[in-house]
Amino acid sequence: MIRESSLNPNTKRIATDIFTKLAISEGKVHHIPPEDVEFHEVGAVDSIVDTVGSAIGFDALGIERFRCSAINIGSGFIHCQHGIFPVPAPATADLLLHATIYSKYANTELVTPTGAAILAAVVDRFEPLQGFATDRIGYGAGTKQFADFPNCLRLMLGEDRAVAPEPGGDTVIVIEANIDDMNPQNFGYVTEKLLEAGALDVFTVPIQMKKGRPGHLLQVLAPQDRVDALSRVLFQETTTIGVRRHTANRMTLERELVGIETEYGTVHFKVSKLDGQVVNFAPEYEDCARIAREKKIPLKRVQSQAIQKYLEAPPPKP
Repeated sequence: MIRESSLNPNTKRIATDIFTKLAISEGKVHHIPPEDVEFHEVGAVDSIVDTVGSAIGFDALGIERFRCSAINIGSGFIHCQHGIFPVPAPATADLLLHATIYSKYANTELVTPTGAAILAAVVDRFEPLQGFATDRIGYGAGTKQFADFPNCLRLMLGEDRAVAPEPGGDTVIVIEANIDDMNPQNFGYVTEKLLEAGALDVFTVPIQMKKGRPGHLLQVLAPQDRVDALSRVLFQETTTIGVRRHTANRMTLERELVGIETEYGTVHFKVSKLDGQVVNFAPEYEDCARIAREKKIPLKRVQSQAIQKYLEAPPPKP
């Protein structure tokens, strides 16, 4: 129906993506291929109108990226064609993987599989709205009445804007994933790929996951304009099926790279300053390792002499 309609190509793409997400999740729940899924309630005319109407609206508004804050899923039980299930329904729960959810105020279903499929298909980041400048706001009201909160869906249209960091600081995005089924040897390669793709830093933390399995928390510090590219590297090069992304403010020292002459050659130092005063300095590992290999001398000798030369003749101001 969508393919043969007179809708424009982008609207068709969005609507098809939504139904594809839904078919995949329903297939997982019923242990069948997505193409064999029968949509039942979701195939009803009103659900088709909801889905395609949303796609038409998103296309008309020219939305490029979607963010979604925490989602109230409701509580209790629902009756559907396959029986009685706790809220959220199985397909809804699968579609909302990696989204932030909560249950409050209502003993009923607040997120249907159709709504969850729309979110799963279009949302780029499930996170609090930070660094967002709103231009227009729209509300849609449901027919159910609740005593403690309004039954409304709100859509805000606007632009991403960088949050002004504190003096001496900046804003970065933390991308992270829990991994317990990848060969640990691969972390070195993954780190190289992430740094090549623009990561500011990459590190792993040993963690214990469910059922007592050992795993690793892989965290990536990313500039805001490299988040999508680095997330793609994580999906391509690790076994994770989902990543979390959140904004962090960081403070950094003033840094400069200076060269120090030693009897073995030039060694560059990372020099860090606070209010113009040097508080940290360290010889570059790669310089020292290269010299140690070339001169066939211990690495620690190269490092210690470089530090001694730095202390004897502090680097000039830039």
